[in-house]
Amino acid sequence: MKRFLILMLFVGVINNTALAQIDPAAAGDSIAVQKTAGDDYAPDLVFLPGYDQINSFKQLKEKLKGTPVFIDLWASWCGPCRKEFYYKDSLTTFLKEQGVQMLYISMDDNGQEDQWKRLLKYFKVGGLHMRANNALQYDLSRVIWKQNGGFSIPRYVLLDQNGVVLNSKMLRPGDRGLLYRQIKTLLGR
Repeated sequence: MKRFLILMLFVGVINNTALAQIDPAAAGDSIAVQKTAGDDYAPDLVFLPGYDQINSFKQLKEKLKGTPVFIDLWASWCGPCRKEFYYKDSLTTFLKEQGVQMLYISMDDNGQEDQWKRLLKYFKVGGLHMRANNALQYDLSRVIWKQNGGFSIPRYVLLDQNGVVLNSKMLRPGDRGLLYRQIKTLLGR
């Protein structure tokens, strides 16, 4: 038990240190973020209108119909999720060439909204964004992960233009060429 507690303390320190290196304000819970000249969102960032009212995956898919969508399920506290942002530019270019829309869904809780938005600014993540409310998080857990409330991230999902899930376990952006081939194959291109 003692080893477990020491390990958990070590992991907590490492995670906070890593988070502080990425975004110093994110390491502390009560640090206010001050707006500076270089602190703006990416120019092509759009928050999905009414995202806070979307309570089910079915509702979300209805809003997205008309174009294929690549979904990135992530959270600000997830180190592997943040690491994948380093591949966002090449992924964005590829998806635009394929006519696929990018949607980032944050699995952060309500109390983490500021941290979520700070990381979007820090990484200059463009594209379509939303934060899943509790009801949507639960439904995504049920539909995507086949669980009742649990989930593991990062997770990537590809929808066709009709909102049909083509694959709920897509490769990561860091897999680049393999992911791009996977997307093309699933879309029949």
